[in-house]
Amino acid sequence: MNNLTDAHWFPLTSQGNIYSMTKLCSINGPNKVLVASLKRKIYSCEYHLMPNLHLRPLVKELLFTYIPSGAEIISIDAYNKSDSGDGFVIGITILKASTDTSVERYLNIYTEGAIDGEGDEGSSIEAIAQNCLMVELAYTPYHLYHTILAQQNTPNEVVWLLSGSDYKIHMIREDKLNHSYSESPIEKYFPELHDIHGIAIWINIYHYDNYNWDILSNGMNEDITLNGNETSDCILCSCIADINMDGQNEILLGTYGQEVLIFCFINNTWELIIRKLFDAPVHSICYMDITNDGIKELIVLTQRGVHILQVVIFI
Repeated sequence: MNNLTDAHWFPLTSQGNIYSMTKLCSINGPNKVLVASLKRKIYSCEYHLMPNLHLRPLVKELLFTYIPSGAEIISIDAYNKSDSGDGFVIGITILKASTDTSVERYLNIYTEGAIDGEGDEGSSIEAIAQNCLMVELAYTPYHLYHTILAQQNTPNEVVWLLSGSDYKIHMIREDKLNHSYSESPIEKYFPELHDIHGIAIWINIYHYDNYNWDILSNGMNEDITLNGNETSDCILCSCIADINMDGQNEILLGTYGQEVLIFCFINNTWELIIRKLFDAPVHSICYMDITNDGIKELIVLTQRGVHILQVVIFI
């Protein structure tokens, strides 16, 4: 039997949304979670090991430049561009009403030196937050996501994908020659994302080598209904993770009805094994080692705050 115990919780001054949390994995230091609220507040959450070997949670507000008064943060994403150090890159989309009928929208990209490949890879988050390159948007942004642009005979490049209100997914690439970021045609590299005829609420991309996809031959006809969630309302987020450490992934769903539902594959069927109630709608879920002890924690963003939970396994 498995159980989820609360390790830490911190409140938000204003609510976020389903795009308001991202993880930042470090090579040389503690892993972090970045959480944004709609009213311009961005927080970093991490754990520090004290001399008495106790873990102390540290939550601090980060002051990012070029987020003007009155602006709202729509989405946030981040990645580490370095394989050997901490070269963090953080993307934030914002929206600000300039007049009664006009709205300004931007993608702000923060990195030390204000461009990938420059600056000190060991720079702090506070220093990175002061170096910004802005991309003006002609559409309302939704999900901000980064992925690898795999190309033959060249190093892999990380690009931003941004879904918009114009029924398109936009690819934003770094222009190292001009020290800027700009939009590039997406159809050459992601033809399946070129003509979607709607607003993409969420984007996930996985890269596989020599993998056989049943969906290529069977289409979308072999779906599975998760039994046990009939009494739950709108699903806002999901996560696939092996939270009970048995070598097999579980399915986690976060609901507007303030629950996290965890399904486990048992006897060739998905069974609801945990239904955990929170104090507000669940906006986002991620699974990472934020305590840096080699064991991952479940991090849940709700409308009111961030919950860090540890999985306790009873044998």
